[in-house]
Amino acid sequence: MKWMAALNFRCSTAAVFDHRSATTPATATPAKHNHAAGDYRTRRAECDRAATLLGVAALRDVGLDRLDDVNALPEPMNRRARHIVTENSRVLDAVAAMRASDATSLGRLFSASHASQRDDFECSVPEVDRLVSMAETEPAVFGARLTGGGFGGSIVALVRAGEAAGVAGRVAAACGPGATVLVP
Repeated sequence: MKWMAALNFRCSTAAVFDHRSATTPATATPAKHNHAAGDYRTRRAECDRAATLLGVAALRDVGLDRLDDVNALPEPMNRRARHIVTENSRVLDAVAAMRASDATSLGRLFSASHASQRDDFECSVPEVDRLVSMAETEPAVFGARLTGGGFGGSIVALVRAGEAAGVAGRVAAACGPGATVLVP
């Protein structure tokens, strides 16, 4: 998905991709990226099982109105499904917040997304949680979250205009040597 966003990037815009109705070609790189195995594969199987138990083809077919059914699923499928259902709702709320230029609401959605990835989907790691926490202590940060497939990786922070470089520099310095920062 990252490459799709990069190819379709225009300044001051956002893109929402619906992968049910889109085909994405595979591109090989020398870098090893093994989400098909391990914890990511386990999460996918848990989500598939949760969808089956809820009687839907995919968890994206479950709305917030069915959270009681989701919460009644056995552990950990209830938490995995809750993350997917609430994250899908957060995406739609984020679109609305961006259209309204409401950075405060969007930041809260970033933070809620990270908490859900950490607590319900369990795809964050302590190092990423630490970065999110460090970023969120900055007064200019509206919210921060894990980005990518999880189990390591990067964060994205929503920062007041004109303050991103300073925030990023302070967070990177606190993180220690080897931290990489990208400020658009």
